[in-house]
Amino acid sequence: FRVDLAPWAEQPPALATQLKGKKSGDTGEVDIVLPAADGEKGPRLAHLSYRVRDVIARRIPALDDELAKDFDMGGIEELKGEVRQALDKEAMDEHVARNGASIIDQLVDRVGFDLPSSYRQVIDDLKKAKGDAGGDADAPPEAGPEQDRPEARAAGTALAGFYERFMRRNLLTMLVARQNNLTLPSEAMKKASERMRSVIDQQSGSRAEKDEAFERWHREFEQDLFDRLLSSFLVQEAEKAAAGGGSAPARKAEGTEAASAAAEGEGAK
Repeated sequence: FRVDLAPWAEQPPALATQLKGKKSGDTGEVDIVLPAADGEKGPRLAHLSYRVRDVIARRIPALDDELAKDFDMGGIEELKGEVRQALDKEAMDEHVARNGASIIDQLVDRVGFDLPSSYRQVIDDLKKAKGDAGGDADAPPEAGPEQDRPEARAAGTALAGFYERFMRRNLLTMLVARQNNLTLPSEAMKKASERMRSVIDQQSGSRAEKDEAFERWHREFEQDLFDRLLSSFLVQEAEKAAAGGGSAPARKAEGTEAASAAAEGEGAK
């Protein structure tokens, strides 16, 4: 087997130390610790005998037109331009995602509105649940002495607080998207769905399993697209507001007393 001695490679330290500096044809023995296999309680010691077949070194290629041809580019300057664009896009995506999430969190803290009654009922039930004392958050709360324990009440309250913020975040993002006519790119979703459906259909499994895998992927893909779209919008609005050319996202979202009523129907979906 091949052993990678690069700094980032995950190899047993003893094996990496033993092989460093070896040449083709060299032999030796080494004791290494292997992780526990299935059914074993802990790591195990293994004794290996080895013979080096060959040594392959990584070499950084010259940045010239020959390298560019390996990437189907006309020349090294074109390749550099493509790499620069890719790095710029990655940096911008990270900037948008990070700051978009931060803006959404600030909106949740600053914009107040009543949760729909169906959502509020879930929160109230969670506060009454046993939490870590053994209760099931999805089951109706049961009366009993365990619910009166302080740690059980604290766990239920903490869980309720987490879900309340989660619900407020989802409702607020939905409201901002609706007020600003933000819609997912249908053509991009269609093409991506067709490609993923083709990939999943080539895998083994029943039709039901493939459909379930596709639906799971589609939900995650749709959520990811929505998060990117909303984050990009919020960051642009915040930058325009900072430059004096627009309204801050918080001011646009405030005054939404109709949020609860509008979400009543959406929340049931």
